[in-house]
Amino acid sequence: MLALTGACSDTDSAPPNADNIVRTISQAQSTEPGTELSVSGHLIVDKDGQVRLCEMLLESSPPQCGGDRILLSAFDVDSAPNIQRVQEPGEINTAAWTNEIITITGTRNSDGLTDVTLAGN
Repeated sequence: MLALTGACSDTDSAPPNADNIVRTISQAQSTEPGTELSVSGHLIVDKDGQVRLCEMLLESSPPQCGGDRILLSAFDVDSAPNIQRVQEPGEINTAAWTNEIITITGTRNSDGLTDVTLAGN
């Protein structure tokens, strides 16, 4: 049996996002799974219920993602400030978005980010 030992430092107990760097969506996409990080972008909730953070907000009705995007799971959309909603006639689901850029914190997984909250909450 092989035993491995290593020295511990004070930084070993620091939270994963201790650097407090807010990353772009592109940077977040290239981050290792399991890493906690903060990311900024526009929040978009499609009519199919998928929640994404997007680099740009396209001017359509309802707005759509433009540029880089990352999927968010386990995020309370109603916690986003100034959320806009539209429901088309005859549709059950609504689309939602933020006109302003928001910053969220979550843990990178293979699909996007999970355990997502607004940064600073």
